[in-house]
Order: sequence, then C-alpha cells, then structure tokens
Amino acid sequence: MLYPIDQEFFRSEKVCDVKPEHRLLYIGLNSLACKDGGIKEGITGIRIKLFPGDCIPIDDLRSGIAMLGIAGLLHVPQGIVVNKGNSIRVLDWRL
Repeated sequence: MLYPIDQEFFRSEKVCDVKPEHRLLYIGLNSLACKDGGIKEGITGIRIKLFPGDCIPIDDLRSGIAMLGIAGLLHVPQGIVVNKGNSIRVLDWRL
C-alpha cells in the first residue's frame, strides 16, 4: 500500500532539525513499519530494503537511527537497533 508523504512532513520542527539524509532514512523506515509503527528488521535488513546497491556503512545507519531517536522521531530500545527482534518504533506514525 502506498502512503504519500504529507506536505506538513517537511515543515515539522522535529524533521527540520535532522540532516537531509536522516529525513530520507526516516521516510524509508516509515515505509517498513507495520500498523503500529514497529519495525522488525534488523540493521542489515533495513539497509538491504531501503538502500539496495548503495554502499552505506552499517555504522552510518546506526548513527542515523540514533539521531532520529534523539530527535524524537523514533523510539529506539537499548540505544540502537542491532539485531532482528530489537524492534524500533516510528513515532508520529504516518506524518
């Protein structure tokens, strides 16, 4: 199912405070999230699904996820998602 990005997304203070590449990551994570905002994929699964063919280091993804957590856009249990099953949750679901 396709969820268009609301125009207000780019005007949100939380979103404006993060780097452009982290905004792209957030939009991608939003597309992976289930109905309640949870993401079951681990960091490698996230990279494969969101950035296939791109050479994005895992540490950069971890950093981006951490920054989105600090910005209040994600709930990140235990700091940063590492393994499948350590579910992160998109907050403000479907901005």
